[in-house]
Amino acid sequence: MALSSVSVITNALRLRTQHLG
Repeated sequence: MALSSVSVITNALRLRTQHLG
């Protein structure tokens, strides 16, 4: 399902955002 991929991508982006601060 596409929703699964979107969720994974969103989670990765959030992790990167947190690292950037």
